Amino acid sequence: MGKEEFLEKAKEMGYTQEQIDLIVEDVEENKIKLGLPPAWEMELIELPISD
Repeated sequence: MGKEEFLEKAKEMGYTQEQIDLIVEDVEENKIKLGLPPAWEMELIELPISD
């Protein structure tokens, strides 16, 4: 899964833009900077349903 697919899927799953931005920042700063391949799909979890 690439970054664009992650962004689309995260929005479909109900992530807020703030949550998405934090995940992208974390992945880009920590994983890519360390030379690790980004595993975008690992960042997606089912969010709890809120009332």
